Amino acid sequence: MKTLFRIIGICTFAVLGLVGCDGDDCPTCPTCPKEDTSRYPGYAYVTTTSLPVAVYIIDIEADSVVDSLVDEQLFPFGALQVDVSTDGKYLIALNYGIGLTLYELPSFQVMSQRVINGYAYLVSWKNQLLQQGTEGFTLYQLPSLEPILTRNPDITSGMIWLDEETNSFMTSAFPDSLVTIDLDSLSVKQSWRIADPQGFGYTIRKFCWSKELGMVYLIVDGTAFIVYDLNTSQVVSKTRIRDSFGDLRVNPSEKEVYVTDPMRDPTDREYPGNVYVFDAQTGALLDLISLYGIWPDFPYAGMAAYEIEITPDGKDLILGFGRPRFAPGNVARVKIKERKVEKLYFKDFDHFPSDIVIGPKPQ
Repeated sequence: MKTLFRIIGICTFAVLGLVGCDGDDCPTCPTCPKEDTSRYPGYAYVTTTSLPVAVYIIDIEADSVVDSLVDEQLFPFGALQVDVSTDGKYLIALNYGIGLTLYELPSFQVMSQRVINGYAYLVSWKNQLLQQGTEGFTLYQLPSLEPILTRNPDITSGMIWLDEETNSFMTSAFPDSLVTIDLDSLSVKQSWRIADPQGFGYTIRKFCWSKELGMVYLIVDGTAFIVYDLNTSQVVSKTRIRDSFGDLRVNPSEKEVYVTDPMRDPTDREYPGNVYVFDAQTGALLDLISLYGIWPDFPYAGMAAYEIEITPDGKDLILGFGRPRFAPGNVARVKIKERKVEKLYFKDFDHFPSDIVIGPKPQ
């Protein structure tokens, strides 16, 4: 009998393998696609400005908060930006009242500090840090934070996106232009003015860049999301959104753009509650990722999404959001394929995420 059952089992397995199946009741069938449940094996560094001001380290692969940095001496003003080095060895923190501090990871030991003036945007790669502030652009050596080069290219800048292949970066030049700047000389290489058909420029709030697609995606004043083709220097699409203080990221592998819309206008009685999903080539609205039903005290209210970051494998969004009307909230992992929140990283809703960066684990 055991031999007979074994033969029947083998035959059944062979038939299923030949004709295929719907995958509902055959988890071991070789022809059924298996769900990829792996996650990016790195960290998300989340800055929260709700007291106490802190940087939380989230292990994306383990799906949990694993450590935090709370330093009242360094973060007295609650305005902080961070970046992580390419190799994951260093965390660079900017405090608007003190300057730059470089921590060794995972110990959080202070390695070096440097006083800088005014605001700054940070981006690190290899063994260097690029900082933009009131004095222009400065390149620093890591981990010493010794300046290598400083130059003011006569632009008031915004976000920074690196292109290591051409040794340059793209940034916004107030109010309505994008420029690429050479990293060796910190001089402007190329510029684009983002304007409507009548020639009126759009004031750029935030943008992201897909070199693979040759497109730039912008949130501009007048509460609009714009897709701009760098090759033709033309606006591809313009879509009305409710708030120009959100964030956005592009996913080249999925050819999608994810845009948060905080809806901070206190006169607007509607609750927020969605992340827009746009087509990265046409700008068409494809879908909405709902943030309704995740606040336990008010399940019928949507969360106000602010900061957003995408994992390098293109599978997940790390999303910082608050309760309606610019109140503290939580940090979530959103599964892109399923368009849903899969994980909340804090038990309470008392955190206000102000900055999120993703990097490798320190080796």
